[in-house]
Amino acid sequence: MAHRRWVVNASPLILLGKTGHLGLLGVLTDEVVVPRAVADEVGAKPDGGAALQEIIAASSFAIVENEEATLEILSWDLGAGETQVLAHALTHKTERVVIDDLEARRCAKAMRLGIVGTLGIVGRAKAMGLIDGTDRSDRACGSAPARNRTLRFRRTGAAATQGGRRIAERPPSDQDY
Repeated sequence: MAHRRWVVNASPLILLGKTGHLGLLGVLTDEVVVPRAVADEVGAKPDGGAALQEIIAASSFAIVENEEATLEILSWDLGAGETQVLAHALTHKTERVVIDDLEARRCAKAMRLGIVGTLGIVGRAKAMGLIDGTDRSDRACGSAPARNRTLRFRRTGAAATQGGRRIAERPPSDQDY
């Protein structure tokens, strides 16, 4: 079995850290790579220090030095973190980038990189039984308490339904969230 390495951007690290699910990354892949620019961005956030400490302590995470970005990546005019995620992925032939920024995802797609976002991480973890649908971590994200806001989704065929009403198509199996 090939060694699976994912390069992760700041927003998935911050969001998963806020909800107490940062460890999911280490369960879903063999190695989680965090470029220095991304680690700096996470550490600069008011609540990013705890996530950064968890990253440093986890054996499946590696903070790596920044790579020289190609002109092709630089032409997209992305942020420092996104640029370094893509530069590292291209230089080291990683399996996937974990990135939420739409423009960075477009760039990754144009460069034929595997892509997954925070929602894809949570979806994979739920499908594997690592988390359940009753997890109420939304308080950690600064939103109001989840009273009476729980949505129950049921899949029927290729569509997801809520209360009998069709709400979404299942994404093709070769496409990530």
